[in-house]
Amino acid sequence: SGKSFEYAGSWDRALEEYRKAADLDTANPDYQASQGMIYARKLLYNRAQSSFQRALELDPQNARSLYGMGLIHRDREEYDAAIRYLKQAVTIDPSFANAHYLLAKSSYSVGELDQARHHMETARKLGIRVAEGSEENQD
Repeated sequence: SGKSFEYAGSWDRALEEYRKAADLDTANPDYQASQGMIYARKLLYNRAQSSFQRALELDPQNARSLYGMGLIHRDREEYDAAIRYLKQAVTIDPSFANAHYLLAKSSYSVGELDQARHHMETARKLGIRVAEGSEENQD
């Protein structure tokens, strides 16, 4: 039910449901990752990072947690760290459109224009809509 609350924008309620689920199934990293994503949406980055790290301790291949770590580092303008996490996420899950998109933006931020174009095109092919004229589309 956490996802239902999350989609409805009831983040506090979704967070509570994910906490309950994590307490019941301590071996499932997805509940920790889901908590981390909500904390990140609420800009509570230290809590988000703790949740993602707990998930990665359970499963170092958890693409959602790797994406979340990339998101936090990007928001903190720590682009090299963001890129490392996001590259891991898309390697594990090549169909993770949002990870490709954020990797494109992060690559653009450090001047890796070929990588930015490649991941932006991949994100588009996977269904991400990008407005024409955005910074990533300019040479």
